[in-house]
Amino acid sequence: QEGQDCRLRFVAFDVLRFAGEDVTARPLKERLALLDAAYLAAENPHLGLAKTHVSDKAYVHEGLLAAGKEGSV
Repeated sequence: QEGQDCRLRFVAFDVLRFAGEDVTARPLKERLALLDAAYLAAENPHLGLAKTHVSDKAYVHEGLLAAGKEGSV
């Protein structure tokens, strides 16, 4: 990317599969821990993690809607 002056970045907010295993049934906190481990192991400057709120999700979602945003995932 540097050689092409490209400023792309991959940002993840959840993980669905980890080490070949479907982890969608696991709690969000556990999936976020797996995502963090994968992110740290990758050591790639073009990867990022999105801020994730695991508590008061309804409150955060309603606040985004009230501020004119599209919502949250």
